[in-house]
Amino acid sequence: SIEMDFSDCGALIDNVKAGRGVLLVTAHLGNTEAARALARRLPELRVTALVHTHNSVFVNAMLRKANADYPERLVQVRDVGPDTALMLRERIDAGEVVVIAGDRTPVDEHSPTATVDFLGRPAPFAIGPYVLAHALECPVYLFFCVRDGARYKVYMEPFADRIHLPRGDRYGAAGGWAARFAERLGDYARRFPLQWYNFYDLWGGTRPMHASKHETQHAERPA
Repeated sequence: SIEMDFSDCGALIDNVKAGRGVLLVTAHLGNTEAARALARRLPELRVTALVHTHNSVFVNAMLRKANADYPERLVQVRDVGPDTALMLRERIDAGEVVVIAGDRTPVDEHSPTATVDFLGRPAPFAIGPYVLAHALECPVYLFFCVRDGARYKVYMEPFADRIHLPRGDRYGAAGGWAARFAERLGDYARRFPLQWYNFYDLWGGTRPMHASKHETQHAERPA
């Protein structure tokens, strides 16, 4: 089996052991199964993953049938309404971990995005992860796992102790966090270019790249 280096996960482990929930923002870079692998090593770690698939309910049921102890639960991103946000907040308050990808724009073309700089060109990024972080009121970390020779190395870096979005400019402030995430993802993509797997036209976007009433363009990095 391939060795996985979780030495960078001390803060996550400390939070979980202390009963504090954490939001992990990840990307389609390297091995996206790292959170699940860590959960298998830490029986007390409970993971909920937000996914961009209509088959999440089926996949979740299949995995539970195959393994009654399967620690990860899947939630369709499109379904993150008030009830789902409340459920996720309850899990965070119970010391659980929520994982969401920050490098996918929403399936719903009416969902808000921010057009920010990514590897030198403007690209749309979802602001949903940061709106969710605002609601969850918990620490936020970036979480990436890349192959390094014969092993996988997990990188986890603090992103925010809390994300607070002001009522008067919630989308603009969230766009600032999206810009910061794009900057960090760009750094990892440059360092591990063959491990960033992207299956759609990121720079072309999934919709025209103009600012709607829900978009913020070239958002500035948060203070």
